[in-house]
Amino acid sequence: MRRADAIGVSAELPPGAFAIVMATGIVAVAARVAGMPHLALGLSWLTLGALVALAAALTHRLVRHGRRALADLLDHRIAAGYFTVPAGVCVAGTQQALVQGAALWSRRLLVVGVAAWLLVTYAFWTAMIIRRGKPTLTRAVNGTWLVAVVATQAVSILASTVAPTVDGYSDALVFGALCTYLLGVALYAFVAPLLLYRLVFRDVTREGLTPDHWINMGAAAITTLAGASLSGLDGLSMLESVRPVLMGATLLFWTVATWWIPLLVLLGLWRHGIRSRPIRYEARSWSLVFPLGMYPVATARVADVFALPALTVVAEWAALVALGAWILTFVGLLRAGLRVARGVTS
Repeated sequence: MRRADAIGVSAELPPGAFAIVMATGIVAVAARVAGMPHLALGLSWLTLGALVALAAALTHRLVRHGRRALADLLDHRIAAGYFTVPAGVCVAGTQQALVQGAALWSRRLLVVGVAAWLLVTYAFWTAMIIRRGKPTLTRAVNGTWLVAVVATQAVSILASTVAPTVDGYSDALVFGALCTYLLGVALYAFVAPLLLYRLVFRDVTREGLTPDHWINMGAAAITTLAGASLSGLDGLSMLESVRPVLMGATLLFWTVATWWIPLLVLLGLWRHGIRSRPIRYEARSWSLVFPLGMYPVATARVADVFALPALTVVAEWAALVALGAWILTFVGLLRAGLRVARGVTS
């Protein structure tokens, strides 16, 4: 690829590009749940490679195409995609701890993830509030807004994961994990009703019913995992008073995530079957893979916390579905890349 073409790729980098890091990282953990450690390790390294490459591309875009990046931040329809940056970093950190046992790199990625989360959080909400000429609710709010929940809970999960490995700061990290968990719950309560209102009370087209809607389930699933991760921590007095609440909320969000799955499948059948929307790869496809990967990981954690071995079987089968979705989406990405490469060289 010529240098000009590489610059063009950087300039066109969508805000939600880090969704591939999120999807690959969580599917790596799901592969571990399904008893495939070698595959999990391979996907873990692929996650890190994608994270480094996209971080370089994003840095180049911010430096060389800052105005375009700012314009995306002011666009209600796509700005929330920037939350995939802290979410991707934190998911990569969590899979480093769970798949590779690399506690040191998990702690480093936590620092980067928290910094990115703070930057994106306050940049996004400030931009959405002060922008003039705001679009209507139907045009503005979509499934990507729930990535704000995903990113917040990803910070909580990574903090609670590394807390036992940090001497002297465990309580502080757990307190931070608890606070971000509660904030994620509040954000879900704010945003999810807007999305449900849009689906129920506004006309839905096959073009509008994008894979982003699967984030409704993914946000509930990662909130389940965040609550279960905190509930499973032992020896920390600050959690004892809130543990019953945490366990109740964990079960609630797992139920919500499970409820979404059949509905989203039916909507997908309507879109592609009845409305004849062709199934093809698009960048948004990773927004479907991530929730599919998050659900088995969350379910496995719920099985541990509530001592329900039957849910372990559910988690293992769901992990295989997530792996299949990742493979199909990755093949679609490769085919799309080949088409672009042929266009460049022709």
